[in-house]
Amino acid sequence: MIQSDAIPFSWEVGMGRRARQLSLSEADRTELERMVRSRTEPHQRVERARIILGCLAGEAQNVLAKRLGTRPNTISKWRGRFAQFGMKGLEDAPRSGKPKKHAGLREKVLKTLETPPPKGQAS
Repeated sequence: MIQSDAIPFSWEVGMGRRARQLSLSEADRTELERMVRSRTEPHQRVERARIILGCLAGEAQNVLAKRLGTRPNTISKWRGRFAQFGMKGLEDAPRSGKPKKHAGLREKVLKTLETPPPKGQAS
């Protein structure tokens, strides 16, 4: 039986584990801030940079999730990946499934186009 004076379970109360402490170099902080301001960076990377900067500012997970319009699980995921792998952790993980059939084809074509023609051929 639940007592009426008991505090109800709530994430706001602070029930749960403590978040990992994050640290980063000044160069990484500069790069994250550049990503947030970028208009050409992919949206996913901008969102991840905002998450990490919010975590570094000491913002609570639920508050940060509401502010960014995402779920607390997403905040937790990127905080953990950043804590474990640093800036590399913000990149997409390899996907499962059939590998690309023509991997590296673009690079091969560009390399072929950049090589000079054989002697005796028109340039």
